[in-house]
Amino acid sequence: MPRQHSCSSFTPQLVIGVAVIAAGVLFLLGNLGYDYVRTAAHYWPVVLILIGASKVMRASHGGAAVGGGIWILVGSWLLLTNLGLVSIGFWTALKVYWPVIMVAAGLSIVLRALRRGRGVRPESVDPNDDLHTTAILGATKRTSSATALSGGEVTAVMGGVQLDLRRATLAPLDGTTRREAVLDVFAMWGGIEVFVPEGWVVDGRVFPLLGGFEDKTRPVPDDGAPRLVVRGMAVMGGVEVKH
Repeated sequence: MPRQHSCSSFTPQLVIGVAVIAAGVLFLLGNLGYDYVRTAAHYWPVVLILIGASKVMRASHGGAAVGGGIWILVGSWLLLTNLGLVSIGFWTALKVYWPVIMVAAGLSIVLRALRRGRGVRPESVDPNDDLHTTAILGATKRTSSATALSGGEVTAVMGGVQLDLRRATLAPLDGTTRREAVLDVFAMWGGIEVFVPEGWVVDGRVFPLLGGFEDKTRPVPDDGAPRLVVRGMAVMGGVEVKH
């Protein structure tokens, strides 16, 4: 459909490309004696707003939509500050209210833990089928050989976790032959490294907040292949999935 094509074309790369072209035109006009650079400089946060809008429109899960919303919020605040409509600068507010990030991160952990507690499968009697790994101010390495891995929780706070799932087998979904597991991750000032076997489909749903998520696995056709959903947050930390 034309609408879907339009949405798929509206990417952050497109926004950045158009912004670079606009900047080049402005500098060229300045060299020709038409100085619009100073006036246009007040509106540069519009680029952040458009990048956020493209992320929201293309979001396949809630985390990606929230990430796009933060881009829009930051861009809007910076734009209103440049226009004199907001008296408190963004960076000044961030210095005062940065603990809100910690509160939001903590709430995310609590909500995911409660949701996971309600969704525990009664037939999963083997503790290896539901992983729980935490590293705080230290490092942890764990290898799973679960025969019906349903998922788990991995937390790294100012530390690191290395989780090896290359010997594990995923649990079948209820009523289907599809095998899938959900791994909830949270990295804050730390890192999480997950190793998966060849042939697994990795569905990354990690929301990076001043952090990063990277899927280094080789893509495979998503037609019945085992699927590992990796979801959570990376706050000034990183989550990496690879073979």
